[in-house]
Amino acid sequence: MKPRLLAIPAYLTVLAVLSTGCGFKLFGWGERGGKTRKVGYDKEYIRYTGPLQVGRSYEYKTVEQNTFTEVGGDYDPAVHPDGTRLIFASTYHDRIPEIYMKTTRGATVTRLTNSSWAEIQPCFSPDGKSFAYASNRRGNWDICIRRLDGSRDVRPITHSMKTDEIAPCFHPTRPWIVFSTFSTREGKWVIAAKHLKTGQLRYLGQGLYPKFSPDGSKIAFQRARTRSPRWYSIWTIDVDEDLNATNATEVVSSPKWAAINPNWSPKGRYLVFATVHESALAQHTRRVLSGDDIWIVNLEGQDLIKLTETEEPESHPVWSRDAAGKDRIYFCSMMKGPRNIWSLTPRLPQPYGSVRGKLPGPPERNPVPRVRRDEAGVDRPGSLDTYVAPPPPATGRSIPN
Repeated sequence: MKPRLLAIPAYLTVLAVLSTGCGFKLFGWGERGGKTRKVGYDKEYIRYTGPLQVGRSYEYKTVEQNTFTEVGGDYDPAVHPDGTRLIFASTYHDRIPEIYMKTTRGATVTRLTNSSWAEIQPCFSPDGKSFAYASNRRGNWDICIRRLDGSRDVRPITHSMKTDEIAPCFHPTRPWIVFSTFSTREGKWVIAAKHLKTGQLRYLGQGLYPKFSPDGSKIAFQRARTRSPRWYSIWTIDVDEDLNATNATEVVSSPKWAAINPNWSPKGRYLVFATVHESALAQHTRRVLSGDDIWIVNLEGQDLIKLTETEEPESHPVWSRDAAGKDRIYFCSMMKGPRNIWSLTPRLPQPYGSVRGKLPGPPERNPVPRVRRDEAGVDRPGSLDTYVAPPPPATGRSIPN
């Protein structure tokens, strides 16, 4: 039977753009070399539209480029437990994304998968000896595990579920793996977890892109509202040793923004995430498809800090420690053309109350007139539907934003 590369074309296209950034961009330019780039900030806080209002501005030293793709793009970074290696999806050699690995400071890359199917969203196991990822080799998205020792053996984890499963994440100390799966009964994406030894399956509620906290006691994820506006926001739940979920808590939300791609700080006191807004300028430059900026916030919804402020979109942040034990935040950006992986060193403030309430909306700096589809006569990819949770399409599947 001939394998299907893209069983659900529209679904994969949106999934690739939103969950992995794999927009299959074929042409672009880049610059090799790993140069650093300074980003300046105003010394005093200037009102800026974010999910919440912050009390002070933020500065960091440099932004460092970690991958150097000149065609295609690199997406979905994850960091090895020892802090020395990156694993990520890339379309550098093929239009279909595959999994690669490299050192954080080196330039050479090692290709870990080589197939005719899309393979995305890798993450390392806690012992650093294997990695999990999402693959559509069976016609739908499944979670698989492979070892890093060169073995080609693939361990399918969710092939018996007959649905789409994406975004895997290992429990830090126990044999559980958590992921998102599409519930055909509810017509929504839900969080599920599977025991790697017994096969026990648990469902933890609605949500996308779950991430275990460093101690395994919480899961961060994004969830959309069920009423208008249907933007995604960042949530956490508490889980016990058997992964019974309690205390669903919304940490960051806004009626004018989507907050997506949450990830934990090494000590579990902060979350890093990306935002997407609906300003006319963002739609005109199509940034609504790719993300805007990287932020951090503590678990009380305070100390909200904006980390990036460039003209290019940033998304998919991951927070880890390097080999020297220093914090580093890796993220995807198009600062030099093609999407590559960059990093910065965060400097966290002393605790202070920074949340002052919701903001009314984004300021119109150099506003660009909105273009309606009926007037322009085209279906613009900058549609605001991208980062909201639309009703399930006729196929019964919702778009995994």
